[in-house]
Amino acid sequence: MSLNGSQDASRRLGERDEWAQDVATRLGSSTHLAQARAILGGWATAAGSRRDVLKWLGIGAGVAAAPTLLAACGGDSSPAAGASATGIPDGSGRTLSVSVWGGETERAFKETVEPVFRKLTGAKVQYDTGSGGERFNKLLAQASAPTVDVFVNSGENVFQANRQGLLVDIDTRRVPNAADIADWAKLFPYGISYGLVAFGLTRAAGVPALTSWSDLWRPDFAGKLGLPGIGHTQMPMFLIMAAELNGGSESDIDPGLKALAKLDPAVLQYFWGEWADRAKAGEVSVVPEFNYSLLGANDAGVGFTFDFPQEKAIAADNTMAIVKGRPNEDLAHVFLDVAFDADVQTAFCGEWLGSPANVKATIAPKVAGKVPLAADILDQVRFFDLGKIATKRAEWTERLNSEVLPSWE
Repeated sequence: MSLNGSQDASRRLGERDEWAQDVATRLGSSTHLAQARAILGGWATAAGSRRDVLKWLGIGAGVAAAPTLLAACGGDSSPAAGASATGIPDGSGRTLSVSVWGGETERAFKETVEPVFRKLTGAKVQYDTGSGGERFNKLLAQASAPTVDVFVNSGENVFQANRQGLLVDIDTRRVPNAADIADWAKLFPYGISYGLVAFGLTRAAGVPALTSWSDLWRPDFAGKLGLPGIGHTQMPMFLIMAAELNGGSESDIDPGLKALAKLDPAVLQYFWGEWADRAKAGEVSVVPEFNYSLLGANDAGVGFTFDFPQEKAIAADNTMAIVKGRPNEDLAHVFLDVAFDADVQTAFCGEWLGSPANVKATIAPKVAGKVPLAADILDQVRFFDLGKIATKRAEWTERLNSEVLPSWE
């Protein structure tokens, strides 16, 4: 039965959901998720039922407003080596394990990526949650017998995992949506960043706009700072910024260590929840924090404002990769392709609150004006060399613990 025949039969019988199910089953006639979604999108437009198809696919109404809705993407249409004849693997009876942070990130995957992935493959999804460091160490410990298929972590930890030989090279023939990923997000061959966030300066109501990282050393902020903990993912970059402000550099961090030791924090934090109550009580006025975390904090009543310093904020690119030595590599590629679909990215970032990596994605209506497109903040963020950071983190952490932490306690 052709796709057109299936379409006509569905219209005659009025069995729209059954037709959609049939088309999803027949997605095997195309090796590209995006192409199949374009077929669904074209039918929905003609039938005036776009929202119904979206609902069936499991994507929220926030995506329905995206102008790129179900747009076709280009790419090599030949099946990848080892792919099934249908192009989309049968995941019936199989479970894909995804290593990811909990909270907003896990929820975003569950609500936007997982439903589409399950409809396409029939596979289940389970999540292995925890902090980035915990999950990276777990992956290292399980190197000979990994238990997760998709590894979602900071760009640095994904870089480290690849350097340890724990990841496979992503086959972009099986992730055609990668063709629409911004250059900053391409950590090929081992990873793709699914979104961009900025680590900058945040301030309480009544505090004038912060223009430089050097503002942290203002006397009136002494004892009212919420600083990143020593093991924070952004601490090495924060240290480099401090060094550069004081005549040092990435190769000469001594001035940065001395400068950080002079700060007087009220709290050391890894997540906004650790400083939010102190801020609401007026005990914390300024916090270096992620722009997307601040949205969550403000929803909880913190009322802070995010500022991009003139030296630029620190770019944080959260990254997806595929773990080596697992039987679900085929499903993992499909999961990544779904995650990087333009419309799924729009929905995902509407939940996760970061800037989408797909250049065709838009901002979900419910976060419009709060979450920026990555292109709109690229000139205000700074990317650091992941290799150098990964190489120096252990050494710098030891020095921070011995030369800075005692003065903070």
